[in-house]
Amino acid sequence: MNYVVHDRPVVISESLFNRACDHGFNMANIVEDIWVDIHFIDEKGEGGGTIDTRQEEDAILIEINKHQSVNNILYTLFHEIKHVEQIACGDLKENIYKGEDTKTYEYDARPHEQDAWEFEKIAMITFLELVGEMGNA
Repeated sequence: MNYVVHDRPVVISESLFNRACDHGFNMANIVEDIWVDIHFIDEKGEGGGTIDTRQEEDAILIEINKHQSVNNILYTLFHEIKHVEQIACGDLKENIYKGEDTKTYEYDARPHEQDAWEFEKIAMITFLELVGEMGNA
C-alpha cells in the first residue's frame, strides 16, 4: 500500500495522521499494490470525505474535509480506507456493491456505507488503544 498526503491541516500532526493511515491500511484487506492520494479539501459542508477512482486506473483519491475535528478527520480517514478496500477487492464499483445496484437506496441504507461505518468504529477504537491519548501520539 502506497499513499501520499496533501495539504494536511495543522490541527492534526503529520506523525499522528501517518500512524492512523498505517493503522487503517493494515486493518484493511487490500492485497493489490494500490496508490492512494489523500487530499485535504476546503469543504465546509456536512460531508467528511469522498473517494474517487477516476483519477488513474491504479490510484484512488481520498478527499477529507479539513474543517473537522481531529476525531472526525480520523473517523473519515478510516471510513474512506474501507471504501478503498471495497474497491480493491472488486466489491464496489460506482453504486454496485457485491453485484447489487444501490443507486436508489437512501444513503444510510447502502450496505457499503454500513460496512464502512462499522470499520471506522473498530479502527478508531483500536487506534486509540494503540496510541493512547491523542496528546501522546
